[in-house]
Amino acid sequence: LWAPDGPGPFPAIMFCHGGYELNSSNVAACRPFLDAGYVVLFPALRGENGNPGSYELLMGEVDDAAAAARWLAAQPFVDRGRIYAFGHSLGGGVLELLT
Repeated sequence: LWAPDGPGPFPAIMFCHGGYELNSSNVAACRPFLDAGYVVLFPALRGENGNPGSYELLMGEVDDAAAAARWLAAQPFVDRGRIYAFGHSLGGGVLELLT
């Protein structure tokens, strides 16, 4: 989670990455949002990046993304009326099934 300095509330972006792992290129791609004053959340889902569980190919990962979105909305520094999500590759598939 990256958050701007200050009391907020701030708009927020949840970025669901592709490629079965969160890496530095994903973080670099989202840097402009932080620079623009957004909170940025990179959820790492089950079975990846050393997390427990098994990768389920768009089943449990959708549940994980929903839980991450709920957690993000509950943060006091986040503007709940301005929460957005986007994904790359498989992360886009996760988000498509989330809606």
